[in-house]
Amino acid sequence: MVNLPNKKWREQRYLLLAVGILLLAAFMRLGAIASVPNGMDNDEAFHLMRAQEILRGESLPIYITGNNGNEPLYAYTAAIGLALVGPTAWAGRLMAAFIGLLGVAITIRLGAEMFPGRRVGLLAGLVLSTLFWHVDFSRFGSQPILAATAAAGTLAALWRGARTGSYRYYFLAGVCLSLGLDAYVAFRLFPIVPLVGGIALWLSRPKQRTSIIKGGVWAMVAALIVYSPLIWYFTNNPQWFLNRFGQTTEGTLNASSLLTNALLTFAGMVWQGTMDWRFNIAGRPALDLVQTLFLIVAVIFLVRHWRKAELWTLATWVVIGLAPSMLTNEAPHFGRTTMATSALAVLVALGAAVLWQVLHWRWARALIVTGIAVSVIVPVWLYFDVWANDPRAAESFDVRQRTVANTLNAAPSGAFLYATPLNVGWIHDYWTTEFLLGDKVNTTYTPLNGMLCTVVPAAAPSGARYVIVASPEADDWRTPTILQQVFPNIERSTVSVPGDRNPMIVYDIAPGAQPKIDSTQSPVDFGNLVRLVKYQTTPQLPERGKRLQFDLVWQTLDRSSTNYNFFVQLLGAPKADGSPVYAQYDGEPCAKLLHTTSWFPNQLLFETFGFRVPADLPPGKYELQVGWYVQTTGERLSIKPTNATSYKLGDLELR
Repeated sequence: MVNLPNKKWREQRYLLLAVGILLLAAFMRLGAIASVPNGMDNDEAFHLMRAQEILRGESLPIYITGNNGNEPLYAYTAAIGLALVGPTAWAGRLMAAFIGLLGVAITIRLGAEMFPGRRVGLLAGLVLSTLFWHVDFSRFGSQPILAATAAAGTLAALWRGARTGSYRYYFLAGVCLSLGLDAYVAFRLFPIVPLVGGIALWLSRPKQRTSIIKGGVWAMVAALIVYSPLIWYFTNNPQWFLNRFGQTTEGTLNASSLLTNALLTFAGMVWQGTMDWRFNIAGRPALDLVQTLFLIVAVIFLVRHWRKAELWTLATWVVIGLAPSMLTNEAPHFGRTTMATSALAVLVALGAAVLWQVLHWRWARALIVTGIAVSVIVPVWLYFDVWANDPRAAESFDVRQRTVANTLNAAPSGAFLYATPLNVGWIHDYWTTEFLLGDKVNTTYTPLNGMLCTVVPAAAPSGARYVIVASPEADDWRTPTILQQVFPNIERSTVSVPGDRNPMIVYDIAPGAQPKIDSTQSPVDFGNLVRLVKYQTTPQLPERGKRLQFDLVWQTLDRSSTNYNFFVQLLGAPKADGSPVYAQYDGEPCAKLLHTTSWFPNQLLFETFGFRVPADLPPGKYELQVGWYVQTTGERLSIKPTNATSYKLGDLELR
């Protein structure tokens, strides 16, 4: 006979413990989320930009081809975060935190479904609540955390369906499976896990075989329904299905590399973790010593009960969950293996529960409790104190990019904004700056590689601000030189970057300041698009095979709906084929990085470029000519008012 008061108390205690675990998990995922981690990863910004397009109704993608190709679910999820808190750097992280918290709750249920009565569910949730690996990705605004939660949801619903015989849980398992497939490319391996789990359940539960088969059909139907848009997309665009896989497996699909990656991946779990500071304290294993001990106990327990479906499911889950790291470069890669986190948490919890049942001595159980407590408490300190304050973590999260954007955002309203060199300011490679600048990207911001081309305003009613980042990769000394020549009264200051010994240099042009250009040539207008303000050449050509370099200063007159290239040609007496062109340069302005469809009117472009003098160039007189043409048709712009299609820069001679 059931003792109802005791049963009610046990249920209340279970609920209180579950709530306590979820509160701890919430603290780990939401605490200081606006500032930790410092910086903003480029992938996070990319997803938020796609989320903005979704919110504005500009795009409702089935698949996202940008950034090497991405499943779309996280962008839609991030759109909810943007709707809740606005265009902040942590809007995507907020949703990742909620998804991670949901993953902890599901893992509690998963453990209880797979091992009822062993307290495994609560212990698994407790392990996962502060597992550094899971916490990190719960605070990282990108796709991997969706894979972790979808994996746990699939197996929890599958086991619930098998235990109750309810087909709606099988259907839910299929939905969770397809959501994982809609979320992250690495999840494509995961369907093997519920397949093996379903077969193991069918073999181990003869009386439920019909129900399990029907449930599997329901799960498959649900998965196909939800995943059908992507099936349709990949059917029509097969090149995108394996695009990212091909990039990440380059050089790894051979026996030697696979063995090495497998060893590195398993070592990353229990011996030496990833060295990527975005995902970990470099070198720290995913599981600590206590968790590894519990994991070993769980493996021994399951091997002794090898007929159980739980063994085959969890073993397959761990192997498949870690497989993306084994198959791809950069092993061990914690991001590609997040779908294994709940499985490992359940195994660690099972090991602790087994030891608790086997060891009845007080001192032994005290050691178990102490070990669990240490494993739960230490990651709190490691994450919020050690890792969060380490400059290498800030650097790995593009803190320089965030500092660039914050510094530019602090400029007076309406001021023109510039960032250089390319590796910290280029709009199409560095989405962090673009996202944080918001609408200014389309109205006042110009990213550039000042080592090749410097842009200054020909008129700046509201002033202008430049951010120049000193870095080991590139040091733009050219832009400060030009700025100080053109604006003698320009103001210079510095801004420190967290964790970086090299401060950023900031130049501010006062509102209304006019550039000083010492040019003896008359301006030359190419249509209504651009004006040649100044050019500088040498009277003699360099030796054959050497580089001819020259400087041009352009002034933008208007933005075009068509992309134009400009050309500079070295012309001489017609060759045997009748062509007078002996060498040439052509491309888009500013080292081929500034499009005429996106530049701002009334800007000055100081460009240095050139070409190599042909090794077989005969002696004689030559001339340099410059012009502009439509990229797609080759149609040239006319020079006002002569209607000529090229302009002579000067005569050159090769003796």
